[in-house]
Amino acid sequence: MTKGVLGIIICPMLEDELVYSIRKDDEIGRVVLLDNPHSSGLRSKLEKTGTRFELVPEADFDAGKVEFDRSIYNIVIKANDLALHSEPANLKAHIEKQVTDIQPLVDALGLYYGLCGNYGWDISAWCREKGFKPASVFRSLDGRVCDDCVCVALGGTERYLALEKKYTGMLYVIPSIASNWEPFLMAGDDAKSIAALPEETKEELGIVDIQSFMRWMFEFCGYKNSLKIDTGLDTTGTFDQGFLDLSEMMNLKPLVIEDGWVTLDSVEGIYESCKKNLG
Repeated sequence: MTKGVLGIIICPMLEDELVYSIRKDDEIGRVVLLDNPHSSGLRSKLEKTGTRFELVPEADFDAGKVEFDRSIYNIVIKANDLALHSEPANLKAHIEKQVTDIQPLVDALGLYYGLCGNYGWDISAWCREKGFKPASVFRSLDGRVCDDCVCVALGGTERYLALEKKYTGMLYVIPSIASNWEPFLMAGDDAKSIAALPEETKEELGIVDIQSFMRWMFEFCGYKNSLKIDTGLDTTGTFDQGFLDLSEMMNLKPLVIEDGWVTLDSVEGIYESCKKNLG
């Protein structure tokens, strides 16, 4: 029997994966979503799927004002800003601070993040070294931490590398990329690149916004195709059309990945690890 408080710290790009695991687990006694400026997307998905949850002010939880019955299985979710990925070092520092601060309030942790540019980062090992509560991350079957959200969909780094050889030079699109591509890109180096371009250069290249910049960049780099990677976890019901719209917007030919590439191994693995740490 699973009991205690599982704390989840999550990136918006991996919300569907968490909703999937919560919905199929009848053992959960209570789900608490911490209300902050970044939780609206996950809140909408939980509501749309008919998942029972409570919305609690994040400040109240952080202050230790939220009580839990530790004889049952509780999940408390803290959503982060999608823009954190734009600076890997800052993301790493932010997550490690959150993990440190949440220690007295939970019994185990699930980090719904990839490496996001932080090569060699293993938050599970970091927590063990600190003597913290056990923490789980997305891993491949060989134990390696997944690089990013696309890597999670494929089940690990080796399969990701194989995908890049099979489908070279194209835009990989999973459901969360199709629905979040603009804020995802605007938070990163691409937005800085647009701002740094002289006005006459932007006018010459026809760049007026993030869409036209990305379209120009794909053309400049020789990208001709976009690859639809359907995880089967789309909770918005917009992936099919969103993928086609994004492909058309970027002047990319839409392709669909062959059967056999997508797996839920990493998704199932992190959740099972979280429950094992509580049990």
